[in-house]
Amino acid sequence: MREISETGRVEAAIRRLTAAVRRAGTGTAPGRSGYGWWVLACGEPFEDAPYEDRETKREQLLAEVEAVGVTLPELIWVWDEENRVQLVITTLPSKERAERVAERLRQKGLTMRVAREYI
Repeated sequence: MREISETGRVEAAIRRLTAAVRRAGTGTAPGRSGYGWWVLACGEPFEDAPYEDRETKREQLLAEVEAVGVTLPELIWVWDEENRVQLVITTLPSKERAERVAERLRQKGLTMRVAREYI
């Protein structure tokens, strides 16, 4: 796995903050309940891995996501009953839109799934 320099980490943080500022300007659509559909990038299973191994798997998935040109405003990691690393790429109001985005990212080589947003 490649070592990320301090400059690389700062550049990644700037990209995430820039995306967050752009997203904040869009607001929430009137009448939207706040719950939508997550588009999730999926990585390796966690099993009963120690923290360091889990963190390595998260870093690997993030590197794969960034390699296909996706910049995220924040990193939201999701757990499910399969115990695999999952990263929220976006939240969309309809399952159909979420499936379209997931399919585009599958075509770029990522393992994707769509799930109902929950808190």
